[in-house]
Amino acid sequence: MKKIVLLLMLVMSVSVANAWIKHCEEAVVILASENLTPKAKGVFDKYLGNRYGDDVQYLYALEKAKKAKHTEEIHYLHLNKKLQPKAKKNDAYGEIVRALGVVRKHESASPAEVTAALRTIINLMCDMHTMANVRIANIPLSQDDFTFLTYTSEIGKKKFTTTKARWSKKWRNYCNYPNGFSAKYRAHDFRIYLGNRFAEFSKGTLEDWATESGKMAAHYLDMCRPDKVVSFGDFRIMDDVNYEQMVKASCRLAALINETV
Repeated sequence: MKKIVLLLMLVMSVSVANAWIKHCEEAVVILASENLTPKAKGVFDKYLGNRYGDDVQYLYALEKAKKAKHTEEIHYLHLNKKLQPKAKKNDAYGEIVRALGVVRKHESASPAEVTAALRTIINLMCDMHTMANVRIANIPLSQDDFTFLTYTSEIGKKKFTTTKARWSKKWRNYCNYPNGFSAKYRAHDFRIYLGNRFAEFSKGTLEDWATESGKMAAHYLDMCRPDKVVSFGDFRIMDDVNYEQMVKASCRLAALINETV
């Protein structure tokens, strides 16, 4: 009986975590919609409506329903040794480029194609700004999940017991939000953090942003190598980095749609 209860608790905790991540990504789209030009907003609303809850995990929904024509690699950003993206099929960068081509021709494409393309861009902009999804050719640690050590807390020079953390799980957990807070609340939180920095955060090209994510991932992969112990302060900073990445993803999503249509 205890085993059954523990299993149910585990399933419930995973469901709640997925819901929180969904709220985070929905907040990204809500904020992005507020920074669209009138023309881009018209396209956005025409093909997605004004509710984005069904769009933010579109690709995962296809995978869960076993209707996906892609592999899970579509969620990863693959970079070469120079941290340049590879515009290939079933890769976050490559699929965003392909989907942008569909949106660019939205007046002649079928509504279903345009809707699918916009949903793909939304999903993958969040993915390529997540450190756990970056794959770098000459960094083996980036190719798969791994465990690293961090101190549970520090007071001055005194460090306390170390604990193990999973690389992918830890970054994704940073998208978790206290239970009870909605996507709209988090979007409001993002809006305050963004302030008047939209132009700053959206500056550059899709390739620039991919390389930026690569540089950041390379830094934290080196910091979290299994032969090191991450300080408590550095561990907490990773949370702030992920938060800013999601705000940047929102600004860049808006910038892409503005430029494309």
